[in-house]
Order: sequence, then structure tokens, then C-alpha cells
Amino acid sequence: MKTKIIVLFLIILNICSGALYALEISGMQIMIIAGASLKKQSIEQGSSARIVTYEVDKPLDEVISFYEAFLNGDSFSVIRGRQNNIFDASVKKNNVMFSLRIYPDVSKPRSSDRGRSPSGFRPDKAKEQETSDLGPRVLHSNAGKTMIQFIW
Repeated sequence: MKTKIIVLFLIILNICSGALYALEISGMQIMIIAGASLKKQSIEQGSSARIVTYEVDKPLDEVISFYEAFLNGDSFSVIRGRQNNIFDASVKKNNVMFSLRIYPDVSKPRSSDRGRSPSGFRPDKAKEQETSDLGPRVLHSNAGKTMIQFIW
């Protein structure tokens, strides 16, 4: 009951924001979180797998919580789920199956990264750095940007 109330609240919140829309996967409508924009759409070569990726300017935890509530409230079967700061799950309902991945956007440095040395080392950010065979590098995370990927 609590989950259904949360899902209903999230649906109403999305409708009020004017950005409620859905992705159609094998005839089933899957809700896309408000504010998401289509980043990439492709079909894998050598297979019929479709990959659709959205980007949203919201914190990772908020996006994961939204989809956990949506999937649980709409009676989807979910295998796996939240793991180490990502959401990676196989999802099924009736005859429709897809994979859902939610992860932080780490694709490119933020504008605040300007002025760094080519290796990316910044002494004032030493705790955020990791050492590899190529020397220190900064683990970039575009604060608040989250990627949502559907594969079917």
C-alpha cells in the first residue's frame, strides 16, 4: 500500500511538472522521470537490441528511488537492482523484458575542471583522486547529472 501511494505521488508530481512521458518497449509504456532528455538512441549491430539513453539533471539517489518505486508499484519483476551507486536490473512484466541501468554521468569533465594539469591532478582535491599506471587522475562526476539507460 505504501509503495502504491509513493508511485501515485511520483506520477502526480511528474504530471504537475508538465514533463510526463513514456518510452514504449514492446508495446508497454515505461514512465520517464520528469526533466529527462534523450541523449542517445541506437540499435546494436549484429543483433536487434535497442539502447535508449536519457540524461536528467537530478541526483542519482532520487532517480533510483523514482524507478524503484515505479517498478515495484506497477508489479514488475526485478532481478538485481541497486548496487554500489548504480542501479542495474533485469525487468520483466508479462511478456515484456528489458534491462534498466541508472548511473552517474562521468562522460566529460565539468567546467570547474578547467585549469587542471593534463593529468588531471589537483592537490586541493587529493581525496577524490586515484592513482593508476598512468599517474593520478580525477574521478569526474557531473554533480547532479544522472544517466538512465533502457536496453531491450
